Amino acid sequence: MTKQQFYNLEQALKSPLQVTELILRYQKDLPLEEIAQLQNLEVLHLHNHSFKNLPENLLSLTRLHTLHLLHTRSAKVPEFIFEFKNLKVLNLSYNPITRIPASLQNLEKLTELYLHNCKLKAVPANIHKLSALEVLNLENNQIEAIPQNIGQLSNLKQLILTNNKIERLPGDFSLLNVTKLHLGSNPFYNNLGQKQKTIGALLKQFQNRNYASDLRRLYFHIFMGEMNEAEKIADYPAIVQGLNSPNQVIRLNTLSYLLDKEPNPFEKVSQTPIHVHLAGKINSFDTEDLTNRLEDSNIVIDDRLKKTTTHLVVGENPKKKLDKALTMGIPIVAQGRLKDYLHNIEEHYLAKNDPATLQMAKNLSDLLQSHEENNQELGLEMAMGGGIHPSFFYDLLLLYLWNRNLKIRNLTEKVLEKHLSSNLFIHLKTNAKNYYNDPSEDAISTYLENISAHEEIDPNELGIRFFRITDRGKRFCLRYPNSFLEVCKQEIKGSVLRLVGLKLDKLSESISKYAHLKILYLNDNSLYQLPASFEQLHKLYVLSLRKNKFTEFPVQLLKLKELDNVDLSFNKISELPEQITQLTKLKRLNLRNNRIVSLPQSMQNLTNLKTLNLEGNPIKKDEKVKTQAQKLLPNCKISF
Repeated sequence: MTKQQFYNLEQALKSPLQVTELILRYQKDLPLEEIAQLQNLEVLHLHNHSFKNLPENLLSLTRLHTLHLLHTRSAKVPEFIFEFKNLKVLNLSYNPITRIPASLQNLEKLTELYLHNCKLKAVPANIHKLSALEVLNLENNQIEAIPQNIGQLSNLKQLILTNNKIERLPGDFSLLNVTKLHLGSNPFYNNLGQKQKTIGALLKQFQNRNYASDLRRLYFHIFMGEMNEAEKIADYPAIVQGLNSPNQVIRLNTLSYLLDKEPNPFEKVSQTPIHVHLAGKINSFDTEDLTNRLEDSNIVIDDRLKKTTTHLVVGENPKKKLDKALTMGIPIVAQGRLKDYLHNIEEHYLAKNDPATLQMAKNLSDLLQSHEENNQELGLEMAMGGGIHPSFFYDLLLLYLWNRNLKIRNLTEKVLEKHLSSNLFIHLKTNAKNYYNDPSEDAISTYLENISAHEEIDPNELGIRFFRITDRGKRFCLRYPNSFLEVCKQEIKGSVLRLVGLKLDKLSESISKYAHLKILYLNDNSLYQLPASFEQLHKLYVLSLRKNKFTEFPVQLLKLKELDNVDLSFNKISELPEQITQLTKLKRLNLRNNRIVSLPQSMQNLTNLKTLNLEGNPIKKDEKVKTQAQKLLPNCKISF
């Protein structure tokens, strides 16, 4: 039979047995029950037809293997949809669906499932029952977690999870053998740093090397930096084998684990000799002439593992020497420990604080901040030999974090590796990213939060330097007092300040530094409270807190006697305080789309109030309360 495609139901019904594909897009008032006459139908597209209008007699289409039901504007999927036993492709995208029925598991032959651009908050719990599934697209939903059982989808080849709210991936995610993986625009993904570009390659690596399930889970947890999870499923010798992994992130995270886990044998001065042997790629310090550099210490370098060797100092890929040391009971020490020791005993002329050194450091800082590559190279060469002075540390850091010149970035990495503590350097290396495309404010904010998570990084200083160079990262800067002021210097215009649409969930106490403000826009953020210092903005008369997350009327406003115009629309405020009458100059109050059910009796004293917007509040449903409100404020125009 020749396959025929139709775009019109009336035409299709003229030769019903010839129709194999029917595409009905945006055609209203169709007799959909007549589709059942097309007994040879294999592919059906129904766009802009409500689920509730779908007739159950479609189940008679036993040859149907592909079903597209898009733009239905319906949230509930009919149960009978999951009774098409021969269905291989199901597309329910662009529908306001919040959940998928458990009967999904009945589609045993399903190979492709498209649920993108819906409102799903969770992956269907029984998704693992679809053992034939090869393509799963859940892009643009509100999914917060991935079920552990997703690893049971052994035939899955394509997984699209872009633009959700996923905080982390379960260990069994490592069991997938996908060839196409999209994970961008999720909280966990923004936290991956440089690991973003390798997570897909990691799964492929697991597959190519035929890793057992337990090893996949272990290395996946190490890759994600979840060492607590790794310790739950493996012992110490198995974890440190991550040093021999072909994946650099796993190797670096294992080195970081050793730094945190094992005591530092070089920390205290002792007369007892420490015999160490080096294994693996030692790249954090120069191993040449090492014996002479340690001549005045109690550290002895062994040319091989011996019975007298007290510690094995490892870099990446120590290979069989790691196994031998573990067998011999020799403690494993990360190379960074010895590097830090060497750095402490050797003199670095830029580490001083005398006037000459400070001037030299300033000159070097100017070189690093230059836009000329030659000047930057000269500055990096000086820093490599002389060390890192606090006055230009953040200049170096910004070259590493935000420089698209790969040569300069690599040179900077070598300087940082040589002179920073090993723990800090590994932290930077595993979180730093190359931004070849212009990133979103979301991505930048998360990026800087990840970098500043280390105790040796001052988020204020990082934010100030980053903002000065890039004019980006406002949301990050506004969370910290000093960098907050840096952003406000640029954003303030006279007595007007706009901090709009930045998804701020916290406003710095430093806002009190701008007591001269008269107009302040903080709308389209995620604020749920104001800092105590906010009440010092005594001159403020226009304030917009529209589209935030306030559940209570901010009490700080009661101290602002000059307030004339307040916009608190699109929040979740349920009541107004009796003390609102302290705002004697208030003329306009916008409370649209909140949860107000009544007004306090004291509002009758707001004699200057001219307009009150209560649209979209529960109060509009109570005629008695509405009448009382109008009596309270006879000279005020109230919108319900």
